[in-house]
Amino acid sequence: MKRILYILIFAVATFGATSSSAQTLEGLFNSLSKMLSSSESAETKAEAKVEHPTEKEIIGKWNYQEMVMEYTGDSTLASLAVSSAATQLPTLAAKVGITGKEYVRIKGDGTIMFVGGDSKVEAKYTYVKPTGKIIVSVVHNNQTITLTGSVAKVNGGLKVLFNAKEVVAKAELVSTRFKENSTFAILKEMINSYPGIMGGAIFKK
Repeated sequence: MKRILYILIFAVATFGATSSSAQTLEGLFNSLSKMLSSSESAETKAEAKVEHPTEKEIIGKWNYQEMVMEYTGDSTLASLAVSSAATQLPTLAAKVGITGKEYVRIKGDGTIMFVGGDSKVEAKYTYVKPTGKIIVSVVHNNQTITLTGSVAKVNGGLKVLFNAKEVVAKAELVSTRFKENSTFAILKEMINSYPGIMGGAIFKK
């Protein structure tokens, strides 16, 4: 289950990074805050047109390509922070053991198989085409972990995004180690302060 969360979102991947880096997340966000606190803007962003796949189009084997992070809110500070953090995703992915060979197999019977190395985990899903909404449920340690996200077409593949705030909350249910990790605590604080941070991955056939 933890490997699935690694692939789905940067929050769990960040947990795998060392906390002794020269520039910590806390330092980064504090610097950005000082630099941009006087220039926060509520300027409305032009939304790009999003095309969602049909129920049939999502069926099949989808190979993991890369982790992605996006911000859908209107905070200039959060937008810059997310853009900066997104550049570190390849490094973070490597640190948590993501090799690029992972894949998901989506079946028409409402099940998904997550495969990474020798690990295979089956989950159930519900997909709503008009909005691209996807609900994924996995049983872990006798607990049902449910995540709600969105699926969109992108460059011949699928981009799957989940709300970072929800994933952070579910990650804490998966392992108590998250609550004890200082880097995770900093990340959680930022996510709670700036709603609209999304994380996930891009997959291609």
